[in-house]
Amino acid sequence: MIYLDNAATSLIKPVGVENAVVNAMRSMASPGRGAHAPAMRAAETVFECREAAARLFKVADAENVVFTMNATHALNIAIRSVVKPGSRVLAQQRHKAAQNADGRYNRGRKPPFRRGEYAQ
Repeated sequence: MIYLDNAATSLIKPVGVENAVVNAMRSMASPGRGAHAPAMRAAETVFECREAAARLFKVADAENVVFTMNATHALNIAIRSVVKPGSRVLAQQRHKAAQNADGRYNRGRKPPFRRGEYAQ
């Protein structure tokens, strides 16, 4: 998994980012939330970004590129998608998503796996 998070660590965004955000806010809607032109424009833009990221990181299929809200969201998806019941999660850092992988957020269902050790 490759995780890039410039937004969390940079206060002032480049002018290009600012312009792209303003353009999106004025001309697009939530992707996948309708068939009207602004929603379709947003969906096309997101997929173009996925294709560009796939090319950059040499991912064979842009469908395998996923954008998430933050590191916790990304780790939750990765852990819950890949880890099999009864497995252990090994994490280099004590990130909240890995620490909570014991099922605390599984809405009362049995945890999908045991909490693992953390490398120091």
